[in-house]
Amino acid sequence: MSVHLLVPSLTYALTPSGRNACDQAYDDLALETLNFIESNFGREAIRTFAEERAQRMFSGKSIPALVAELNMAGYAATFEAAGNSGQLCQHHCPVVDAAKEYPELCEEEANALGESLGAHVTRLATLAHGDGICTTLIPTLNIQFDHDTQRQVQASNQRDATYKEKEVSA
Repeated sequence: MSVHLLVPSLTYALTPSGRNACDQAYDDLALETLNFIESNFGREAIRTFAEERAQRMFSGKSIPALVAELNMAGYAATFEAAGNSGQLCQHHCPVVDAAKEYPELCEEEANALGESLGAHVTRLATLAHGDGICTTLIPTLNIQFDHDTQRQVQASNQRDATYKEKEVSA
């Protein structure tokens, strides 16, 4: 079964310089904190932190709940499904600079996402590596997209598109 989504006719993505123009003091704080953890407790403590954080974000959540959680955390996430596979996109990352220096953040998010969905997921692109968006392929989903789930995903994607439209016109 395929999910038909309303997609805006135009999509905009911020360049690294555009992201730098936005006030992202939380990214500076995250990077400073991770540097402190590494210097006082070692690099393995970073992985432990990243794993625990990712589990909190993803564990036991459905696709619509994951998209909503990511959006509340500032990731501007969307999900597009086709049959039993799908693509999770994060159009913004509130800690992109920290993720550049500490790729464990992205790696553990992908691991926790796969565990939560019971599926093998593959990161195709990340903002931390200089790509325009973070894209995660979920090739087989062990969940059925019933009508209620489809409506929730559509509503979440539509809210994201409306938010972006308002942000661009502001």
